[in-house]
Amino acid sequence: MLATFPILYSFEILVPTLFRLVLATFLVFQTWCLFSEYQHSVIRKTLRDIFSEDWVDALRVLIGVLRISASILFLIGAFTQIAALVTAILFALRMASHTYREELMSTDLLLILISLSLLFLGPGAFALDYPF
Repeated sequence: MLATFPILYSFEILVPTLFRLVLATFLVFQTWCLFSEYQHSVIRKTLRDIFSEDWVDALRVLIGVLRISASILFLIGAFTQIAALVTAILFALRMASHTYREELMSTDLLLILISLSLLFLGPGAFALDYPF
């Protein structure tokens, strides 16, 4: 079957790079919300409801470190598939908390799909683990 816009196939190597940048941006923003006093942090509220105060700080730091390390890995393009798997799990856990507005759930679902597509597509252009 003939393609309607065959020139768009030349962008196929740049799309995973754009996906990596989008995920890194969202991860940095969510980490900022997690550690700031901003009341938008869903994970802080959920952790306080489930665990005692000592565990809340430890789990906040763990989730923050996972998010920041995944965003750094996405930005430099190293271990992209591992970072995509960790990111998909983090967003799925955030969706499973059921403690935030409905419009944020669709954003997290989209970010899970982007993470899973990076898992299967690979890192894209301008990455350290790009197969030469």
